[in-house]
Amino acid sequence: MDRSGWYKAPFRTAVKVAKHCCRQYPREVLSRIKKDEDELRQELISGNLVPPDSWWADSTSRREYAEERLRELEPVHAFIRRWCGQEACEEFDQVLALREELDQLRTLVQQTAWWLKHNGHPVKASLLRKELGRISEADESRRWFRLGPG
Repeated sequence: MDRSGWYKAPFRTAVKVAKHCCRQYPREVLSRIKKDEDELRQELISGNLVPPDSWWADSTSRREYAEERLRELEPVHAFIRRWCGQEACEEFDQVLALREELDQLRTLVQQTAWWLKHNGHPVKASLLRKELGRISEADESRRWFRLGPG
């Protein structure tokens, strides 16, 4: 470890450590890759990312930077996904799809509770919101237990 907290090792050792991390923590690794790719894709649309070397860059060059960076990282991310294993990639994709469905379902329940409240059923609306809050708290505690704090 250097003074900044970066791990430095010979290339072969670094590859072994990276493969080990991919096998042990595939969900976290895949999540980080997705987050990085999503940020770069968002930059292609918005142009808000500033390349680290150019404080003067305009939005066109920032978009070009994001596009170039995505091209550079594509083969690296493919390697990492292989190291994580096909099952882990499929499971990660399924988890993402389930989370999206859960968010849609929560929104639907919240809208239903609002409708109930404003159409003469405030007690039922209150019970529905209370149950939704209980489910959300349980979901958060399971997530915290699975991933740890932070």
